Amino acid sequence: MIDKLKYVFLSIIILPFAVFAQGLKVQSGTNLVVSNAAKLVLSENANFENAGSFTHGNGEVIFSGNVNQEVAGTSTSTFYDLDINKSAGDLLAAGNFNVANQLKMTSGQLDLQNAAVDLGTSGNIVNETEANRIKVGNTATNTGTIQATRTVNSVTDFNPGNLGVLISTDVNMGSITVVRGHQVQQGSGSFTSNFSVARYYEVPNIGQLDANDQVKLNYWDAELNGHTEANLEIYQWVEEGSAPAWWTPLLGSVNAGSNLVSPGAAPYSDYFDPPNWYPFNFTEVFTLGSKDNPLPVELIRFDGTCHGKFAILQWETASEQNNEMFLVERSIDGETFNVIGTIDGAGDSNQPLAYEFYDTKPLPKAYYRLKQVDFDGAFEYSNMLNLACDDVPDPMFTVYPNPFKSELHVLVSDLPEEAFLLELYTIEGKQIMQEKLFASSEGLHKILQLDNLVPAMYVIRVISGDFVKSYRIEKQ
Repeated sequence: MIDKLKYVFLSIIILPFAVFAQGLKVQSGTNLVVSNAAKLVLSENANFENAGSFTHGNGEVIFSGNVNQEVAGTSTSTFYDLDINKSAGDLLAAGNFNVANQLKMTSGQLDLQNAAVDLGTSGNIVNETEANRIKVGNTATNTGTIQATRTVNSVTDFNPGNLGVLISTDVNMGSITVVRGHQVQQGSGSFTSNFSVARYYEVPNIGQLDANDQVKLNYWDAELNGHTEANLEIYQWVEEGSAPAWWTPLLGSVNAGSNLVSPGAAPYSDYFDPPNWYPFNFTEVFTLGSKDNPLPVELIRFDGTCHGKFAILQWETASEQNNEMFLVERSIDGETFNVIGTIDGAGDSNQPLAYEFYDTKPLPKAYYRLKQVDFDGAFEYSNMLNLACDDVPDPMFTVYPNPFKSELHVLVSDLPEEAFLLELYTIEGKQIMQEKLFASSEGLHKILQLDNLVPAMYVIRVISGDFVKSYRIEKQ
């Protein structure tokens, strides 16, 4: 065991061939050099621990033991060629390390544990198989990753570092670091009891996939984590503003023979309505799940605002299964709730759906929640909102959202006269619309469909007796 010697020389040079059966430790302040073309073999139960400096040259370090062995140490080691060629046991990453040329999976497995292995700009995984693969020992808690940095510019099925993700793009994505991990990913919202396969990827700059920008994901059967292979599909982590993020499934196909899942040319078409994109952020994180154990959340947001005499509740679902209806419930104390409205559900849906409910007689302070009811009678509750509409000014006339895309909501209350005019002008003053409306004592909520307007600034105005109010609005 070379760990008790007090080094006098600045370096130790390993010549063309050296075998260590008891372990090798580079102590602080020393430099271990593996000369070009040299082979350093760690056999039996020998570990490699680096607390000093390790210079790999163009040499090779071979782990050939018959029990678990470790790469450890407070210093990050950089190997040129690292060969896992074991008769039994795993190579455990007890610390971070780099591989500059080849990570050879000859025999045995690499357990990343909680470490980071970096292949840099030139390292590659060689001969990884089902039996001789890279993994983590505990897929629920281990955070270990392996990554490679490459320049990606107009490529087809490019596999950086042989990590097992095939990238196709017709643009220059620049220099990106692709990360592969093996911690299972948890479903969100109503699907928190579901988990992905034991593999995920981070592919920076890929964003929204289409026919030209694609990622195909490899997997091993040992990583399936209970999923049915024929039902596998790619999931991408999607964000929408401040709403909770969720996993969205991508249409595609499975090649069980080659352990590869590919997205289709229009992977989102069953889940999103392309002409009405929400402000989604398609992140760089991808994993594999399956149709029988889905990952996406059903209810991705539920929030509310006060507008004059109205309390406006809004919610959105990413997917729905067997959903008959939403019961809108209100409470004074947050404990005893009463139903104040019913909104029909979509039954089964795989695309985002938005809902609104208007409480026309809100309490000064109230709690709201949704009760989602299935056709079979099963139900679950949403998060609870607390709105204090008495703290909000009571405008006679307001509009939202601003800017808007197609629908513009107009709210009026407490106007001097029941009848009023609603007018719309271009920013130059040309009248586009004039409509006579009547507001009840409870006010009025009018939805204007303005799809036909070109994107620009406009002015909307309400006239009621001596009351005149205008807003500048923007059509996106």
